[in-house]
Amino acid sequence: MKISASRKKSEKIGFFTAFSGLNEAVVSEIEKKYFLQLIRDNQFLKDEYHWETSKEAQELKEKVAKEKNRKSDEIMWISKDGKNFNFFPYYE
Repeated sequence: MKISASRKKSEKIGFFTAFSGLNEAVVSEIEKKYFLQLIRDNQFLKDEYHWETSKEAQELKEKVAKEKNRKSDEIMWISKDGKNFNFFPYYE
């Protein structure tokens, strides 16, 4: 997704694009919205789904989010010891 000048306008003012980073933002929002559903429905990731939705994982995410000054729902994955974690890409 991007907005570019029309051909006629480009000839007059030069080439430009706007909203060129919008692609990543849209994809990241979709990933965030459907991530748990995707891992829940994947037979190889069911254990990961149960971990990520557990009370323990949520508490670890809250702790890490507070330390990193972020929202806990921006954390895509967290290890069981809380030492390793990933944020959804767009939010970094």
